[in-house]
Amino acid sequence: MKFFFKLNFFSARRGYRETEYTISAALQSLYEGASLKWSLMTITHEMLHGHVRYVLAMLFFVDDGVQSQQIKETIFKKFKAKVNSDKIIETHDYLDSIRNTILAYCTWTKTLGSLSNNVIDSDGVSFKPPSDTSELWELLGQEYKNISEICVHVLDLHYFYYSKREIYIPLIWASWVEIPHISGDLRQYILRSLVAISSTVNNPKNAKRFNESIQLLIDIFESHKLGVLNHPLISMALDQLNDEKFRESLFTPFKASLLIVDLAKKVFLSKAINEFLYNDEFFRTIDDPSQEITFDYALPDGFNEHKISSPTAFLLDRMTKLLNLSKENYDKVDFERHTASIFISLASSKYDE
Repeated sequence: MKFFFKLNFFSARRGYRETEYTISAALQSLYEGASLKWSLMTITHEMLHGHVRYVLAMLFFVDDGVQSQQIKETIFKKFKAKVNSDKIIETHDYLDSIRNTILAYCTWTKTLGSLSNNVIDSDGVSFKPPSDTSELWELLGQEYKNISEICVHVLDLHYFYYSKREIYIPLIWASWVEIPHISGDLRQYILRSLVAISSTVNNPKNAKRFNESIQLLIDIFESHKLGVLNHPLISMALDQLNDEKFRESLFTPFKASLLIVDLAKKVFLSKAINEFLYNDEFFRTIDDPSQEITFDYALPDGFNEHKISSPTAFLLDRMTKLLNLSKENYDKVDFERHTASIFISLASSKYDE
């Protein structure tokens, strides 16, 4: 598989978006890229879509010249054999196990629902295997975007936000509330947040993991609703999260999504990449016995001439500081000046030849 640099540009129409050959940032980030609503950190989500696309392509798609239908039938037969057996099948390798997990998720979504598929009146337990290769591939096609979104959210949280859900959630919502169509599909974005949070919750019981993720999301919203997340959409999200019927409707798609959440966290997440992303002399962790490990970037605000080896660690520190400001102090920030300062600082981040 060939890798190449994407065409980068700022766009007033497409905003933050990634395609096979391009990646764009919102034009507004040119002068407000250091603000929460137009943060340059948003681009990490788009970058990861390309990464996940390559991973899924390596699992399910083949180069031209190979009999793709034959490969599909082989994958279907192996999945069917696994569904019909509770034992480890010796002829199945590690890649087969990964494929089978993804295909099991796709099958469960028929009755449990997913990010974009709200199943009504499902019994919540029926697992209905596809009858043939074409049905299985149709399911994969229908859920491909949802699989990608779940993987991207999990990897984004753990790669670029230092696994800090209390930072990740308010920062992505500060960006989301500026997008008009979010209010029309609020269920999906709440569910995206829950599956991301669930990757940080260590509880083997699905129901307890769900309830804990719900409460964590409520707590995060409550802690920022009078500050940087002072927006009607957050109030709407809190109203829905506190509605018992709405919460019940989220449980089955949440349960199905955990298959992909755990796959992304335990298999796709690379420790080596994680270490590389934070390999910077100014990035340091602070181990306080009274709380979780936190971090900072040991450079003062404003222009500096030091080489920034980890642009994302630098940005994360700056965004976290903004997040912790009161609304009154946040509104006083001169974001054009602050953004210019950050852009100039990031210009020093080019790696040595």
